[in-house]
Amino acid sequence: MSWIDKILPPQIQQSDPANRKTVPEGLWVKCGGCDAVLYSSDIEANLSVCPKCSHHM
Repeated sequence: MSWIDKILPPQIQQSDPANRKTVPEGLWVKCGGCDAVLYSSDIEANLSVCPKCSHHM
């Protein structure tokens, strides 16, 4: 531990890994055209076409 760490209080609180919320696999999809992260149900409703760049997935 450096001397500055001893003087300054920590700015970020460490969270307990047991309390983290889990995200189901496949909930989000990344577009290959514009690298946007999109909700999978939006992609299904738009017939597998990105609403931002019209890239077919």
